[in-house]
Amino acid sequence: MRNLFDACRFITLNGAVDEFRISSVYSTPPAGGCTGGDFLNCVIAGCFSGTEMGLLGLCRGVEENLDSPEKKMNSARTIDADILYFGELIIEGIELILPHRGMHLRKFVLLPLSEVSDRIVPGHDKSPAALLEVCEDESEIVLFLDRPAEGELWKEDVLFV
Repeated sequence: MRNLFDACRFITLNGAVDEFRISSVYSTPPAGGCTGGDFLNCVIAGCFSGTEMGLLGLCRGVEENLDSPEKKMNSARTIDADILYFGELIIEGIELILPHRGMHLRKFVLLPLSEVSDRIVPGHDKSPAALLEVCEDESEIVLFLDRPAEGELWKEDVLFV
């Protein structure tokens, strides 16, 4: 949980993200053959004052700062900071694919995303909640920590309960 807290703080307090909302944290089994036990997942939504490549750089900075391996290849990691979508952009690039490939198939993405955004997901023409309703992912998702108030981070003492 400490890594998740530090990643959220890094992203939201660097001055580039305004009006942020952070979802609850959910514990989920690894997807796609990943090893290392259950994962903790949450989503941050907000207004980013830069480009999609600038946000990608911020996400990579978070991962580097928290010693996450550059090549994940279905292995355990300290943090995985992905961009799910960026406004209305649809990109099929080498470094960045938006919206995130497969997000519409994963409850562990859609459930926390639906808590913080009701915007239509580009390329899917549905909100995260509507995508969640038709998602066929049957993996177990367990609430780990309730979401903080809008524009706030969790209090540090909550992390050690």
